[in-house]
Amino acid sequence: MLDEKAPITLSLALFAALGSCAQAKDWPQRILYGTTHESACAPRQWQTLETRLRELARKRNPAELVLLIRTFFCSQGHDASRILRRHVARRVEVISEATGETSVTRFWKSFRAYGPMSGEVWDADSSADGEFVSVQYHPDEACISSQLLRFRQNQWQIFQTEEACD
Repeated sequence: MLDEKAPITLSLALFAALGSCAQAKDWPQRILYGTTHESACAPRQWQTLETRLRELARKRNPAELVLLIRTFFCSQGHDASRILRRHVARRVEVISEATGETSVTRFWKSFRAYGPMSGEVWDADSSADGEFVSVQYHPDEACISSQLLRFRQNQWQIFQTEEACD
């Protein structure tokens, strides 16, 4: 049986972890080919992404999805890592590919290295396919990454990660 207070507890924990993110901050920028790219955590970029995430979540706890992605993209530290680990499936499909290489798929029993990005995220976008929500982003100038999430047992869960690099 699910604890009915769990979403409230999670939300409070996420808000605590995001304390520093809610304040004005100079988020990292990337300059590629003469164009400045703002972090996905910068106010304007985040507002656009948050609106899209809420639309994609529909009635499946949109506030939790927004806070989970905000924690992943914009937070740092042990508390944020602990929150993220609570929202990662027991078995995660990890798909990696590089230009000119064959795609490699692995399954991790735990996502030990999963941690917050501390604002090092650019050009973020999101989409939905049926029950799944995908969040795509650039962690650096050479790669594009995505996290695939599903709504299970009344919470959002990351169950697949994919990265393609040049």
